Parts: sequence; structure tokens; C-alpha cells
Amino acid sequence: MKKSLRLLLSIGLSLILLAYFFEYAEFCEVVALLKKVDGMLLFICFFFYSALSVLRSFRIKILIHKKLSINQIIPILLKYNVLNFVMPFRLGELTYLYFMKRTRKVSVHLALASLAYIRVIDILYLFILFCVCIFFAKNVSGDILHYRVAGIFFGSFALLVALVLLFCNAIIRNLLNKLLHSLGRTLPIKKLSGFITRTLDNIDSYRTEGTLMASNLLTLFIWILIFGFYYSLALSIKTELSFFDFSLVVLLINLTALLPIQGVAGVGTFEGAVILGMTNFGIPLTTAIPFSLSLHILYICYFVTFGIIGVMIGIFDSET
Repeated sequence: MKKSLRLLLSIGLSLILLAYFFEYAEFCEVVALLKKVDGMLLFICFFFYSALSVLRSFRIKILIHKKLSINQIIPILLKYNVLNFVMPFRLGELTYLYFMKRTRKVSVHLALASLAYIRVIDILYLFILFCVCIFFAKNVSGDILHYRVAGIFFGSFALLVALVLLFCNAIIRNLLNKLLHSLGRTLPIKKLSGFITRTLDNIDSYRTEGTLMASNLLTLFIWILIFGFYYSLALSIKTELSFFDFSLVVLLINLTALLPIQGVAGVGTFEGAVILGMTNFGIPLTTAIPFSLSLHILYICYFVTFGIIGVMIGIFDSET
């Protein structure tokens, strides 16, 4: 029942937002934009996405202590990306744990630790880069100071969370143990306490200098590739924005991905982020809406294509 309700909420959110968008734009405008897509830039996007998948796989390999090879991680990552994108309420995050556990080489505790670390460090870089882009963006309309203050505030908060997670693990552990102890010493509580302890132990293992340096460098390059992918995709349908201007739009897209309630496959929420970003650069709503819908369609095509590639690699590996 709960799953059905979540799905209905996601579908309802997508339909409401799409109905609003099409009050200001016609679907034929979206088709017209897609007909003018630059094929060479789409090929460049393919390169960016491929490189992005490889770097993300390297980062995971480091965080799971090299228990899987890159060839094993890539299909898991591609399938997880598609499911996480399509499933409502971020339920797709659970598929990462499922796929990792199925390998029988990575424990659920280690998989959860790597996922938590990746999410925290990605959010940290998201807000840091938000601050950078907002200072380099030249054509933002309205009071840009609000964006800078918000970026600095949330960036500082994300940095604090990252530092607490990595270097104040003992404090977190003690607080959780006290909380669980107050709930009693039943078998489920003991199992939960043991699970949390083992997960935190794995997060502790990331505090080595080599792991911190490698994961941070990889995350920085991952974000550069994300910007390159999105900007090439935007150029293929003739964006008017500069690289730094559109990078701010990309960060807004990723910020909306943190929302607990998402449209199905991001439909509605993705477009909303693009429209919000573009209208702040003075682009009319009637132009921003068809552009956002076209961008999302192309984005979904890449996700689905690489997801299919991930499934095919997995089938081929299982047969061999």
C-alpha cells in the first residue's frame, strides 16, 4: 500500500508540473528543438558519460577496498543509476546494496558505508562548486547575493557533516548506542546496533590519507565530467548560456535530486530545476520550458542506453 501511494504521489507530481509547463509551451516546440540536435555533440556526450561511469567505478572500487574489479562494478553502477533515476522517493538507492550483496564479495555494511560516503562527499562538492559557479556566473538576474549566501551556508553545513562523519565517528557511535540502549535490549535492537557498528567501522577505514586523497580527486574530476556532459547536451539543442552559467543550472538539477519527493524518472522536478536556473539568467519562460523538456528527453535516452549496456555486460559476464 505504501509503495502504491508513493508511486501515485510521484505520478501525480509529474502530471501537475507537466500540465503547468504546457500552459506556457507547445509540445511541437520540443519536437522542433529535438530535430535540430547536433549529432557530433551527442557523440561527445557519449564520451563524457562513458568516462564518468569509469571514474565513478574507480571511486567505488577504492571504497570497497578493491573487492571487485572495474569490469564488475561498471554494470552494477549503470543498472543502479537507471533504477535510482526511475524509482520514486530515492528508493533506487537500495538497489546499490542489493547488487553489491549479490556479488558475495561485498558485505551490506561495506556497501552502505561506501554509498553513505559517496553521497556526503558528492553533496559537499555540489555546494562548494555552487559557490564557485555563482561567483563566476555573469548574467544572473535578481539579487545574486541571496544565492551566494545560500551557497556558502549550505556548503559550510555539508562540510561540517562530512567532517563529523569522518572524524567524529566515536561521537556518532556513542549517541546511537545510547539511543538503542534506551529502546531496550531485544534481539532486533541488538542486530540493528551490530549493523550500525559494522557500517561505521567501514566508514572509519576511509580516514586513511590515500583513500581521502583519491576519493576527493576522483570526485572533483567526476563533477567536471558531469558539467561537461550536461553542457554538451545543452549545446546540442542550442543553449544561449555560457559554461559557468549553465553549470549553475546543472547544480540546481542535482540539488532537486536530493528532494525526498520526485516525479517519475524526474519528470517535472528535473524541468523545474532547469527552468528556475534559466529564468534567473533572463531567459523567458516560454523558451526555458521547451528547452528543459528537450534536455530531459535526451538525458533519459543516455540513462536508458547505458542501463541497457549495463544489463548486457552483466548477462555476458554471467555466461562466461
